[in-house]
Amino acid sequence: MAPRKIMSRKVILQVIAFYALIAICVAQEIENDNKPLPMPVCLDGKMVYINNFGRIVIKTPYDCYQFGQNKFSEELAGFQENKKYGFIDETGKIIIQPAFDYIGGFSEGIAEVRINGKWGFIDRTGQMLIRPQYDKT
Repeated sequence: MAPRKIMSRKVILQVIAFYALIAICVAQEIENDNKPLPMPVCLDGKMVYINNFGRIVIKTPYDCYQFGQNKFSEELAGFQENKKYGFIDETGKIIIQPAFDYIGGFSEGIAEVRINGKWGFIDRTGQMLIRPQYDKT
């Protein structure tokens, strides 16, 4: 009879450990999913990004512009310099140089771009996947 009690305590401890591990994993996943990306705002005519507490987390030298692609998508955000658009990362580092007349946000690793009125697609490194050659309807 004694070995049975030890076995059931061991099983109970394993079950408790299993559910504790699941709870920790779920809590970490919820925390990661709820991590807000920095949001673009204008400060003294320049684009800055603030966190959910209103603190500046990225300060850029780039002029403000009202454009949906200045929000982060797939960890990159658009910026404008000399009337051309490029992309920065969450530290403010330029990842894709400003060379486009228009940019779309990234989706599944690609973004639409326009150069001289023609449309094409780039990847997250700025590599041209489909050179701008198409008209958009």
